[in-house]
Amino acid sequence: MSGPDVSLLRVRSAALVAAVAALLSSVGATAARAESPAPSGSTATVSAVVLTDDGPEVIKRKVATQDVAEVTDDLEGRPGVVTVGLDVPVKAMGTADPYRSEQWSLGAFGMDRLPADTPDGSGLIVAVLDTGVLAAHPDLAGRVRCDLGADFTADAATYDPAGNGCVDPHGHGTHVAGQIAALTDNGIGIAGLSGAAIMPVRVLGASGSGSSSAIAAGIYHAVDNGASVINMSLGGPYTPSYDDAVKYAVDHGVVVVASAGNNRQAGNAVNYPAASPGAFSIAATEQTGRSAPYSYSGKTVFISAPGTNVLSTSAGGGYASMSGTSMAAPNASGIIVRYRAAHPTATPGQIRTMIQYTAIDIETAGPDNNTGYGLLDAYELLTDHEAPRAVPDTPSFASLTPGSLSVRVEITPPADTGGLPLTGYTVKAYRAGTLVKTFSVAPGVTTLNVTGLSNDVAYTFTVSAKNALGESRTSSTSTPVTPSAVPRAPRLGVSTPGNTTVTVRWTAPIGTLASPITGYTVKAYQGAALQQTVQTAPSTLSADFAGLTNGVGYTFTVGTTNAIGTSTLVRTPVVVPRTAPGTPVLDAPTAGIGTAAVRWTAPTTTGGAAINGYVVRLYRDGELAKTIPVGSSARTYTATGLTNGVEHTFTVTAKNIAGMGPESAPSAVVVPRTRPGAPVIGVPTAGSTSATVNWTAPASDGGSPITAYTVRVYKGSSLAQTLTAPGDSTSLAVTGLVNGASYTFTVTATNVAGTGTASARSVAVVPR
Repeated sequence: MSGPDVSLLRVRSAALVAAVAALLSSVGATAARAESPAPSGSTATVSAVVLTDDGPEVIKRKVATQDVAEVTDDLEGRPGVVTVGLDVPVKAMGTADPYRSEQWSLGAFGMDRLPADTPDGSGLIVAVLDTGVLAAHPDLAGRVRCDLGADFTADAATYDPAGNGCVDPHGHGTHVAGQIAALTDNGIGIAGLSGAAIMPVRVLGASGSGSSSAIAAGIYHAVDNGASVINMSLGGPYTPSYDDAVKYAVDHGVVVVASAGNNRQAGNAVNYPAASPGAFSIAATEQTGRSAPYSYSGKTVFISAPGTNVLSTSAGGGYASMSGTSMAAPNASGIIVRYRAAHPTATPGQIRTMIQYTAIDIETAGPDNNTGYGLLDAYELLTDHEAPRAVPDTPSFASLTPGSLSVRVEITPPADTGGLPLTGYTVKAYRAGTLVKTFSVAPGVTTLNVTGLSNDVAYTFTVSAKNALGESRTSSTSTPVTPSAVPRAPRLGVSTPGNTTVTVRWTAPIGTLASPITGYTVKAYQGAALQQTVQTAPSTLSADFAGLTNGVGYTFTVGTTNAIGTSTLVRTPVVVPRTAPGTPVLDAPTAGIGTAAVRWTAPTTTGGAAINGYVVRLYRDGELAKTIPVGSSARTYTATGLTNGVEHTFTVTAKNIAGMGPESAPSAVVVPRTRPGAPVIGVPTAGSTSATVNWTAPASDGGSPITAYTVRVYKGSSLAQTLTAPGDSTSLAVTGLVNGASYTFTVTATNVAGTGTASARSVAVVPR
């Protein structure tokens, strides 16, 4: 079969003609020819190098796969043909990007299988309307057009005084820009999808939010400053200004790409400007090839692109993974700008048609609300023929988590599915190198619980991926994983209450397991309500709980934890935090004869435990004289055997099981006292109808100053008068007596305690 030549390329270099001829001559007779790669896909490109007088020429033919051999024979028979073969991709041998293997979205697009001459979008501009772009990021060096940027945010003066959008206090816009245009094969970070330049248009502030007017202004700015594609990883409610701005862009030949929204599980409201007429609304897919559960679902969804766990540049100068339709949109923009480079005259409507025509239908047959027309097929869109098909790349294990008699397997899908949907995985379990179990995992499922294993025995695992062409290479054998039982419960010790605290103690469980103890979990409950949780290291066998309420009962549970799980829980008896009681309040003490009584009221707080007694302290002239414990119900104490006339004070302290509370302030001073003794009466002196009585103060004033004396006058045996005199007097003139009559006298002393005994009767005296 023959057909028209696809292209005829002339290399005008006599030196190259000679070099090619010499090379063919030197290797033709002796060199072993490597086997040509088998064609894949429905079409292939066969090329021939022809030596002419004007230099080497290249003839290319794009043919159906089944016609490759016939076309090869046809080209080999032409005069001057020196070599014929399939065209294969070639690229410059730069230094690989170290995180390229983590960019599963590039594998989903088949980027590594693109022909070397596929336009990369160089010379075109993608406007990123977002939180700004960190132009200084090493992986964006030279890619950010600060001269074309703008800032329409309310906080521009604070964060972007230059007003060119080349800062990113949030980080979202830098992540978006890296997906589209990070440098490739520069030895750092990631690979971007295109060689396009980025126009940073800051429409979202440092908080990640902005206004519809700023976004509309950003669209007009991007169009008027030469953007070929506008990426908007943002959205919100409808406003007509979005429709007007998107129409302006489309009318000027600019493709508008917007994220569909992340709200399927939160109301699933339509998001704009993605839903504005003319915009390309992009939904998100996961690494499994399925629609992301958060991605907006509705009739406005146009196409889907990878959006979950997408690695890209971050505002700190490093790299981070993010998820959302915000990541799906730039994955689409990076491919669309490359298509624009290959088809510079294509209108947004024509580009939409080609994307729709080449899309890979996923999930529901035909267009659906979750994915639109399906997954964006970057390879077919950019090359005009289906991607070469192959078995998938090798998957790997994201994690292997031991359980009791089981291992939970998390699979990382292959970076490249071979251009075909995965049909499943094969997971194999080995014991001591011997295959013991094989599991088939359905497509889209990346988690498997391998059961029926033995505890405390090591297992290894391998995984392979399958598509319609076959099965990938088997992964390298995993590190050994050992299922094990959960540990036994700890043994409780004594829990010690304190002032709003409790210390819980335990000892480690008896016995060992293959999975060592990783710690203990201790929880505090008030009734059934969880109050606090404390995690301890495996070597720590106590836990302190603070901030508890004194007087309230708590229980505590303790569980032992290892990699498998947590033991059964052991629970303490009720523990009541407590402290010493407060201070009693003293009343004024009262004095008695050789006694003093003190009274008090209980403290306002018991400290969380019942008061079990009081301690009364008696001080004499400021020195502790006696300490007296009394019962918990006591509210008064009378001290006896005291010395009348001496100052005494009291303090009272309450106590409970936690200890002694603070000592009260000293009471008011109290002085024990009694009635004074008998004065010593002297010899009265008679006068005319009068007499003067004399006495000396009693030997004892009873501990309290004498306040008065009482003089009684007797005529014969009859009391004739009762007179009083001041407490400091020692005589009294008695008048109104009868001359010639015989009188006698007695004197008594009085103090605050009362009146003492009377003196002896005086000798008789006769006034005259």
